[in-house]
Amino acid sequence: MRLIKYSISGGYEDVDYGPEFPTGMSDQQWLVVAGFEIGTMVTDRVRDDPDRVLLMDPEVVVYWPKEESSTRRIVEVRTGEDSHFVLVETLSDLLHLRLALAPLHLLALGMRLDSLVTVAEKTFRLSHGHDAYESCEACDPERERLKEEIAGMARDDDGGPKAN
Repeated sequence: MRLIKYSISGGYEDVDYGPEFPTGMSDQQWLVVAGFEIGTMVTDRVRDDPDRVLLMDPEVVVYWPKEESSTRRIVEVRTGEDSHFVLVETLSDLLHLRLALAPLHLLALGMRLDSLVTVAEKTFRLSHGHDAYESCEACDPERERLKEEIAGMARDDDGGPKAN
């Protein structure tokens, strides 16, 4: 596993940290040997403490040290099939890194919202038989009445038959 260190003052740099990474050991096994706790689900908590959520987003995972007094964290940034591990020494560095990673969170959120909109539009089309951005008598009777009224006025202005 390649580990990168991040700090506000030094930026990103390669770092040699923790125990040797033997061939065949998974990244998660190494993190346990190096003294970090691992979560795999959004609901995972460390020692039932709801303030210490391990998984912030499907694309970013923060691993907390088992040693309570340590401020050191390892942040896993998942990019497709690859993972990049970033070591931060202080909570200030962690906050700054999270701000630097915010566009990833926004991208993931935008993708989820797009998926939700697509599902809502398909569900609406299935139940109403038309696009969600159109209206019908069942969806919006007042709008349909106004559309007919406007269409009638337009026919009147074109020299067509006058409505009584």
